This record gives sequence, C-alpha cells and structure tokens, in this order.
Amino acid sequence: TLNISPTMLSVSSRARVARHLVLLCTPALGLSRSLTTRTSTSPHLAYAHTLRLKTRWKDNDMFGHVNNVEYYSYFDTVINDYLLSRRALTLPVALGTSQTPTSVSSSSSVSATSPPSAVGVCVESKCTYHASISFPDEIDCRLRVAHIGRSSVRYEIGIFKADDELLRASGSFTHVFVDSSTSRPMPIPAHTRQALQDLVVSER
Repeated sequence: TLNISPTMLSVSSRARVARHLVLLCTPALGLSRSLTTRTSTSPHLAYAHTLRLKTRWKDNDMFGHVNNVEYYSYFDTVINDYLLSRRALTLPVALGTSQTPTSVSSSSSVSATSPPSAVGVCVESKCTYHASISFPDEIDCRLRVAHIGRSSVRYEIGIFKADDELLRASGSFTHVFVDSSTSRPMPIPAHTRQALQDLVVSER
C-alpha cells in the first residue's frame, strides 16, 4: 500500500483521487455508475408487455428508497399479470376463480379439489440494481421472454419509473413446469407456450 499525504497532492489531483474513491465504493451501494445509463433502444421496443404499478409506503426502507427485496415481488406480479391476461395461469378455485385449470405459477396454493395439470415453479430469480426508486413513484414493469425450453421458460424484466427510459433494475426469473401430482418436470402446455412465445422479442 502506498501512503500519500494529502499535502503532497495538488488540488486537482486530490479531486481526481476523491472521484476515484467514489467510483470504487459505488458498486457496494448498489449504484454501479456504468449501469445507471439510459437504455440504448426504446424500452417500449425492447419488451413485449408492460404493467404499471404504484410503489407502496412499505416498499421503502430506512434509507428512503425501495428495498431490494421488493423488486422480486414486482417481477412476480408482472409475470403473473401477463399469464392471467392470456388465461395461461389459473388461480385456485378456493380463491373464487371459475377458470378451467391449465397451469399455475409460482408458489400459489393449489386446490385439492381441482388440481391443475401443470404448475410453474420458480427455480431461479436474479436482480441487478442500477438506480433507485422511492415511494410514491409509479413504475413500469416491462417483461419479455429470453428462452423457452421443453419444460422451462426464462423471463427478463426491466423496472423503470413511469414514462422514463432510465433503467432502474433488471432481472431474470425462471419457471419450470411440473406435473401437479408428481412434481416431475413436464412439457409446457401448448396454450401457455403460445402465450410465452408472444413475449419473445426477436431483436434486443
């Protein structure tokens, strides 16, 4: 380690050192400078589905911005909102839905009297934070599909402030579809596969 006394540096040199230290510390705060840039293409073209949400008072943490764990709830919400809109997700009969069961997503409880043929189980989710949001911001959760396999699908999500192209957070979420009675992987149901295919963006 090289010890340099501040008195050995000019004012401009001290400023450069200070900026360098800030950049070194920035990733630890979850605000990587290289990632707090506007998307190179319009986010409306880069994603296939958008859901606008209002942040909640409880989303904020002691630092005055939305806590990192809340973003995973946003991911779950935009994915399931889309699947419901395409009738590719059936809520349990116990919750009052009369839909014909096809598939159920994430960790929803399944009605024993009307089991779905396939259950989408989250096996992996990731999030990278680029810039903060805070209550009472409105946010746009944008969704696309990056890969569809025989029994799995990987979604990609971008979180933006409403009507703003600055990417606040980006992440991925993987569903594996399993037989509800055996918990073994099974092919994605045809109707669900078509709904997922419509989320694929050919050029990103």
